[in-house]
Amino acid sequence: MTVVILGCGYTGEHVARRMMRYRSRVICTSRDITRLARLRDAELIALDTTKPFSLDFVPSESLVLHSIPPPGNSDPEAIVTALGDRPKRLVYLSTRVFTAISAMSLNYRVPRRCTSGIGKDCEWKRLS
Repeated sequence: MTVVILGCGYTGEHVARRMMRYRSRVICTSRDITRLARLRDAELIALDTTKPFSLDFVPSESLVLHSIPPPGNSDPEAIVTALGDRPKRLVYLSTRVFTAISAMSLNYRVPRRCTSGIGKDCEWKRLS
């Protein structure tokens, strides 16, 4: 399983460590990746969403923790749009992020039926 943490701050570091203990591949982004030097086993990618950016590094079917608040007057949908259909699951961490996107019309994927626990072996349905 691959976990991508967009905007890896205090909470993201704790999530990254826990997921690495479960032997997950972890990709962390930050504007300043030197702050993430303690995450030696994670893949670190510099990402500044206040400038043109790409999320092409996000693998298909990955789990994404989105913790980047939209800067100023920028498009609050930019990150979700850049992710496209790649994530298997997308989780918003910051209340500022959620406030900014709460009015957006996102296509959420929800499990229709799971046979072996939460998120495992699920048949997914897209809501619009």
